[in-house]
Amino acid sequence: MPRELDVHLVMDNYATHKTPLIRKWLAKRPRWHVHLTPTSSSWLNQVERFFALLTDKKIRRGVYRSVAALGADIASFIERHNADPKPFRWTKSADDILASIERFCRYNARKKTRPDVANFSFRTLALVRRTLRAGVADRIECTVERKAVKRAAMFPVGRQITAASAAILIVAALGVGWRYWSLTNQSKRLDEEISAAQQETARLHSVILQVQQYEQRRAQLQQRVALIEELRRGQTGPVHMLDQVSRALPPMLWLTSLRQLGPDGAVLIEGRATTQTTVSDFVNNLEATGYFKKSIDIVNTVAEPIPGPPGELVKFTLRALFQTPADAKAMAVANVAPK
Repeated sequence: MPRELDVHLVMDNYATHKTPLIRKWLAKRPRWHVHLTPTSSSWLNQVERFFALLTDKKIRRGVYRSVAALGADIASFIERHNADPKPFRWTKSADDILASIERFCRYNARKKTRPDVANFSFRTLALVRRTLRAGVADRIECTVERKAVKRAAMFPVGRQITAASAAILIVAALGVGWRYWSLTNQSKRLDEEISAAQQETARLHSVILQVQQYEQRRAQLQQRVALIEELRRGQTGPVHMLDQVSRALPPMLWLTSLRQLGPDGAVLIEGRATTQTTVSDFVNNLEATGYFKKSIDIVNTVAEPIPGPPGELVKFTLRALFQTPADAKAMAVANVAPK
């Protein structure tokens, strides 16, 4: 508290506030001023009512672990209260007070208290009733009448119509606002659903692409498997063909080229021999193996002179069709089968 300011204390008129110790303490501090409420009238003190309000709405609902936290909470409540202060007003009428005192007196009479106490209560009730009716009740009724007249003057018909129109506009604005809020929420929900559907479409598109890639890989693998199977079925053919060709070679004949012309088994054989008879013997030997179809074609034969004996060589070219004995047997059975 700044030392240059005076301090005013408002306290109840209790005996503890008037002890010699308190009087000496106040006498040594002249800037402290004490204001005591009337005896037995603390319920009229608005400060007490404010303390009760502070206790009910703030202190009783809190948990404080230090005095500093309690002081900060009280200061925050006072700041909020001062931002919109509302003075305390006496609202109880004279009739309510008289009825309360009468109930108290009748309660004492039912409890069979001492006759002098009951008579004193009723005499007090009659005195209070006469006093209130003589002065306070008239003032309260006049105050109520003045407030009613003032309220009627404050709200003429024109202002009532204006207030009703304003209320209708406010209700309409609230309805429009609620409708706008509901439409906004619905639009937001639809946007979320559309976004989710788009994400699901993108995911399904990626899945479709993966499936297509898997199908392509499957087709490629099937082609490779078919090629491998075909190679596996035909891997023994070239071996048998070379073996049979080497066995069918007669003396004085050698080969210079052996080429497979296509997948049908056609083979082109080129070589040289000393005589035409040797070439004929080679053709007969190939047909006798069973791995070549008969009627092996002699494409051409050309005599080439050489300096040494026998003087010339026969250059020949043969065209044969290679087949395995199993294929030849199956073809023979197909040809013999009745049509």
